[in-house]
Amino acid sequence: MAQLYIRCGMHDEALKTYHYILILLQQQDSSAKRTEMAATLSSMGLVYYALRDYSSALQHYKQVLTIQSHLQHDNDDTGVHRHFEIATTLNSIG
Repeated sequence: MAQLYIRCGMHDEALKTYHYILILLQQQDSSAKRTEMAATLSSMGLVYYALRDYSSALQHYKQVLTIQSHLQHDNDDTGVHRHFEIATTLNSIG
């Protein structure tokens, strides 16, 4: 739904949708919770970046990096994959 809002230029509605998703994820107790939160925060960062709100974009990307570093420590066998994700996130910051 958030992607549709973005395509229609309704960025505020997209951000509201992402915030709602984060609330739902925080209530979950699943192994994929952190991964989904990181993906949602990254998407929010992209919206803020598109809006040229670079401070908010950077704040969300930093949260993604924090979550990904925790995931890396939790899953040392997938550490190489996590490093790639972190590098990808940093590249999107520019």
